[in-house]
Amino acid sequence: MSQKELVRELQKIRREKRLKSKKTEPSTVTLQ
Repeated sequence: MSQKELVRELQKIRREKRLKSKKTEPSTVTLQ
């Protein structure tokens, strides 16, 4: 994987975590 692809994946994960944290309880955010 290239650097750009890694960054893209990280951003995707962060976005998903943020969405989950809004919908569900905060405990899901602590799971990494």
